Amino acid sequence: MSGWAAVLAVPLLMLFVACGDEAQAPTPTASAPGVASTPSPAQTTAPTATATRTTDPTATLAPTSTVAPTALYPKGTRTGVIPVDAFIAAMEASDAGALTALLRYQPVPCASNDYLPKCLAGSVEGAPVEAIRETRCDGGWIPRTVDLTSSIARYVKGNFVAYAVARLGKPARTIQGNGNPPGEYMVMMEDSKGHSGEPRAVIISGDGVVQVSTGCFDVSASMMLDDYLYVYALVKLPPSYLLPPK
Repeated sequence: MSGWAAVLAVPLLMLFVACGDEAQAPTPTASAPGVASTPSPAQTTAPTATATRTTDPTATLAPTSTVAPTALYPKGTRTGVIPVDAFIAAMEASDAGALTALLRYQPVPCASNDYLPKCLAGSVEGAPVEAIRETRCDGGWIPRTVDLTSSIARYVKGNFVAYAVARLGKPARTIQGNGNPPGEYMVMMEDSKGHSGEPRAVIISGDGVVQVSTGCFDVSASMMLDDYLYVYALVKLPPSYLLPPK
């Protein structure tokens, strides 16, 4: 299977839902009928372990992979390309308002499937709907009518710095085929505190962001970058970087 499927999306509204497993105590072993159970010395001296849940309320929000990244650009790194630098600055500052101002919705044919935006009331299938692309483990489009305020606030929360910025080629698939939108640059960010399970990436076209992405589960920034190079048909061409991965 090609690698690009690892970064295509669950809806952005659900990006930060996580679940914790209930801790379970060991199952006791029953003695044979009529035979007294004699504890061993270890059993009589060692206290019984009691399983407890963590009291840290943020524990279930953290990805399972916490290997600290070692190849990130320092905070304040810039490329000289205005929309690229504006996105990097918004992520570094955890500024949801600044990122929201960079979002660029575009007309996308509506459809009854789960991949293109739903048609508005009274419109026919194929009618254009203003939407923005979002990806995680699969792909979809969010109409302009959806309020993303809280989702964007969660998206920028962290200690993100630049991992790589690449110039893009033509997407391997069209919008009508549920592909990625045309773009000029891909910007990849990673959490400098080691939360490498959820890198962030956007596609920039013109003066703003036309696609917003989050790493699928424990995907690393390097894996996510490889996926983008595949989707944007750069596998057979030497990638062109403004900020190459270190």
